[in-house]
Amino acid sequence: MSVDVCIIGSGEAGGLVASELARAGKSVVLLESGPRFDLSDPFDRYELVLRGRNPWPWLEHDRDEYETKSEMPLSLNTSRIKAVGGTTLSWNAYAPRPKPEDFKMFSLFGWGVDWPLTYDELEPYFVRAEAELGVAGAPAPGDPNRSAPYPLRPHPFSYADQEIFKPAFENLGLELGANPIAINSEDHSERPTCQGFGTCHPMCPIDAKYTSLAHIERAEATGNLKVKANSHVRRFRLGSKRNVAYAEFVNASGELERQEANYFVIAAGGVETPRLLLLSDGPTQQAKGLGNSSGLVGRNFILNTLSGARGSLPIRTGSHRLSFGTSISWTLYDHSNLPEMGNLLIFPSDFQGPTPADMAVSSGLWGQELKSHVKETFGHNVKILCESEMVPNPENRVRLSARQKDKYGDAIPVLELHLSQFEHATMDRAVELGYQILDQVKAVKKWPSRSVMLSHAMGTTRMGDDPKTSVCDGWGRCHDLDNLYVASSSLFPTSGAAHPAMGIAALTLRTADFLTRNI
Repeated sequence: MSVDVCIIGSGEAGGLVASELARAGKSVVLLESGPRFDLSDPFDRYELVLRGRNPWPWLEHDRDEYETKSEMPLSLNTSRIKAVGGTTLSWNAYAPRPKPEDFKMFSLFGWGVDWPLTYDELEPYFVRAEAELGVAGAPAPGDPNRSAPYPLRPHPFSYADQEIFKPAFENLGLELGANPIAINSEDHSERPTCQGFGTCHPMCPIDAKYTSLAHIERAEATGNLKVKANSHVRRFRLGSKRNVAYAEFVNASGELERQEANYFVIAAGGVETPRLLLLSDGPTQQAKGLGNSSGLVGRNFILNTLSGARGSLPIRTGSHRLSFGTSISWTLYDHSNLPEMGNLLIFPSDFQGPTPADMAVSSGLWGQELKSHVKETFGHNVKILCESEMVPNPENRVRLSARQKDKYGDAIPVLELHLSQFEHATMDRAVELGYQILDQVKAVKKWPSRSVMLSHAMGTTRMGDDPKTSVCDGWGRCHDLDNLYVASSSLFPTSGAAHPAMGIAALTLRTADFLTRNI
């Protein structure tokens, strides 16, 4: 049966656009590749976490096949969840906004490319996004300007943030503020206040942390949304040169089906979105995939880098009372080092090191000997991590493998990612800064930390005004098609140093408004 809109993917973007359209009276089908978990007793999953086991069966190393070509480790399966709710089931819920300058990087700094819209155009949608997700926060020195306060009061600083990190940061001329986070500091949207279970990543047993299930269930309550779990979309089929007729998917029984719709929205993240377009036939034999007249589908693959230092202190820090950081520093997110190196958004945390349960499992000790070991060694570890950006580079890309296919017979994705001097310089600066802060707190041991965040895959269907240099327009609509939209971080022309969650939410709400007006 044909519907107004078919959405592929049920994470943050898929849940939001489904909710907006269903509440506006549109008929919507949401196709999700993974299962719908039974969450009737979330404390079953909470117990799994306490026992050091994975609460989400689809967050496994050997789930999806893929190839990588990168000097940095890229673990696709452990960076995302394929299930109804998507990766919001396990995300850390950090929700800082990007800064206004991030939208005009080329115009202001001769770096990267500009977005096709400004921060001011998107700012009302940031306000809406924070209300929809329930972001707790407060204005902090150096953070982006806002037209409305955060919907929820900030979480108070942890003991480590207030007593250990804050003085150390001040000694180095750095200011700490409240970390914006989509975890309830008070009851909000029928979800309760955080009770400090300490398992936010990977799951909250009481739903104090936002997941897209909140919006999916709200949309289902209208009667206008049908969710089809275990429905793996393989490709789109065209009805005419500029219109998708249907999505071809494999259902839970392994049978091939088609879903017809007037409009389609891909909300499958920065890897599967370009892969789906590349697997779909274009309007001519010469076209390499759907929506790819620019040749940029899958290119300009960018991630956030996450680097700094970890250390051990001679004093106890109150580790693991929460599993999220309560503070953030915007001081070095000032664009002053461009184009040589990136901005640094700094997150100190005492959520580091083994828990008592980890120690009990790994030490081999029992009884009083184990108690003494835990008492002496637990609660001394901290970390200072800095999030930053990457230079958009068309040679960094998601492409189709020429050698290997998945169980459906489709080419698996190949992730190609190579760091430039810009990223190396940024990560080196983050490690140096981490060491400086650890010296201030008198750490007795220090370790460098360098990584990239594959859960923050961006740029692979980037938006822009020119169809020759971008895949989608400023509304997320594919330049080459009249009825195919993208709602994903894959739209981002540049990443900024902040988590992409607020950018995804704001862009998705804006696209949903556009669709609601024009369907």
